[in-house]
Amino acid sequence: MVAKTSKKISEAQKQQIHEQTLAYQQDPCGFFVNCLDVKEEYLWSKMREVAESVRDNQFTAVPAAHSVSKTFTAARVVGMVQVLLSAFNSHYHSSKR
Repeated sequence: MVAKTSKKISEAQKQQIHEQTLAYQQDPCGFFVNCLDVKEEYLWSKMREVAESVRDNQFTAVPAAHSVSKTFTAARVVGMVQVLLSAFNSHYHSSKR
């Protein structure tokens, strides 16, 4: 059985977490390395280009090819977007109280 902890996070801590999370909007590859545990040496130029294109554009298309990390990169971008949206939504809803 897993013990549950009832440690509460203060509003200041929530704000700090929110700000740190939103900082990754400008640094998607930093999010991959620091939050998703992707090793820096696995991030190559095209992966960076795709992540930055998703950040900067409404649409991003990646040409088809074999073994160029399309799926690996896409999965990390989706993870980053989910975390950023969750951070935005939780902050937005908590600030409306």
